[in-house]
Amino acid sequence: MNMMKWKIGMALVLILTILNTASAGVQIEEVGKYTASGGGSDIAVSDSYAYMLGDKLYIIDISTPSRPIKVGECSVSGSDIAIKGYAYVVGSDGMYAVDISNPYNPVKVGQCNNITGYHMAVYGNHAYISGGWDKGLRIVDISDPSNPTKIGEYYETSGGEIAASEDYVYVADSNIDGLIIIDVSDPSNPQKIAQISGIGGDDIAYREISGAWRSWNYVYLLGHEIYVIDVSYPSEPRIVGVSDLIWGDGELFAVGENFAYVSNSEVHGWSVHDISDPSNPEGFTGRCLVPEGFRRDIAAYFDYAFATSSEGLTIFKVVETGRIHISSSKSGADVYVDGEYKHTMPEFAYSTGFDLPVGEHTIKLTKSGYNDWETTIYVDANEYVEVSATLTPKPGSISISSVPAGAKIYLDGAYKGTTPKTISDVSVGYHTLELNKEGYQSWSLSVYVTSGDTKAVSASMSAMPIEATPTIIPVVSPTPISTPAFTPTPTPISALVDSDGDGVPDQYDYAPYDPNIQTERDIITEATPTPKPPGFDVILAISGLLTIAYFLRRRKNEGK
Repeated sequence: MNMMKWKIGMALVLILTILNTASAGVQIEEVGKYTASGGGSDIAVSDSYAYMLGDKLYIIDISTPSRPIKVGECSVSGSDIAIKGYAYVVGSDGMYAVDISNPYNPVKVGQCNNITGYHMAVYGNHAYISGGWDKGLRIVDISDPSNPTKIGEYYETSGGEIAASEDYVYVADSNIDGLIIIDVSDPSNPQKIAQISGIGGDDIAYREISGAWRSWNYVYLLGHEIYVIDVSYPSEPRIVGVSDLIWGDGELFAVGENFAYVSNSEVHGWSVHDISDPSNPEGFTGRCLVPEGFRRDIAAYFDYAFATSSEGLTIFKVVETGRIHISSSKSGADVYVDGEYKHTMPEFAYSTGFDLPVGEHTIKLTKSGYNDWETTIYVDANEYVEVSATLTPKPGSISISSVPAGAKIYLDGAYKGTTPKTISDVSVGYHTLELNKEGYQSWSLSVYVTSGDTKAVSASMSAMPIEATPTIIPVVSPTPISTPAFTPTPTPISALVDSDGDGVPDQYDYAPYDPNIQTERDIITEATPTPKPPGFDVILAISGLLTIAYFLRRRKNEGK
């Protein structure tokens, strides 16, 4: 299954690459549009005006191509139009000359009723008309536009598209499947002088290119390919360049200063061919896909192309281009250029490429679940710009509540407030969530945040366990028992008994057995009693008890 997806993805990449690399160097951009109620059929451009045939002749100011404005109209219609001082219109009911000197008020001034045709070219004082019921070629003198007069004819042609120079007419002829050159230097007696057959003949254009020393005359023939034919020597035409038609046979053809335009209704588009070097016309150098209705006629003027359709006139511009290649970190991204959707990269495809007009452009990539990526680039003509886009996942969020509320929230160690709370702009991936509240045990959880989503977390916090307060019993040191020193109160000598019989109670009298009598000698010789050590009485009592216990136990043992 994965291999199948890979193959499908690679096929889509290949298709997109082919489509995007088909053109290089130039492309066509729509720049302006004029809508006509009757639509448009044939068109010719001269100076700042476009002359479009529809249900009437419209004169459109194209001096600002992005804003074409109709300035005049005239009630004539036909199948082809040419401009040479006057506008000349040919159709099934004749040829008309229209004075366009005042574009705001064009006036029909002449008519030739005895001529019909489908295609026309004008050079000098002559109009050349081909096609019609009798096919062939008719030559009309238009030196007096108010009185156009047929002066010559030639019937050995199929009546196809034509172009003209001073003394020659060039016909795209289906009879020979190629080019016929007719000498019309004597308009009353036109003569075929050369032909090239077998190359096709659908449409034709003529250009004269002046050089420093001489001029060259070229015919551009739309046939099986685009053929550039040097007709500087009309009797010896030679093909000097060929440009391939990649979309098959073309239908409409126009040649400007540097580019040739070919339409193809099957693909509803044009191809653009660089013909600036007639001897080396480039093949497919640009393209423009257009609605089906854009196949009535096209005209070229400098680097602009003008197309008629059932809606009216649309103006396109040929612009130089460079190429951009975008590499994306994610497949399937939508690509926008200057704010407009370009295309979506296929799944399993991480790159895309396309042409852009020369200048500054804003490139943006979007993808669901990822942040938009945007950059500004500058594209030079025929240059290659490489762009690398890294799409980063959109952040998610965490909505955290707790019982009880008011717990302090720490996300990856950073304080984020208290519950309940929603934390925004959290990067995609794993995060550590921790709650703390006084009197409750800490709570933590590893949370995975996905792009653009909100992760809901509810925490139930446990109260701290209640511990019994221990009773501290202080260790009291035994208070030492102090035995006060005995200080006998001496008996006055006068109270002493004359114990020695000398008739005088004095210090020499001694009553050792009378505790109440203290002689002077006692006072003198009796030392102050030494105080007992602290706890002496307690120790003594314990020793006595131990001694008694010892003897009692010994006696008990002896009795056994």
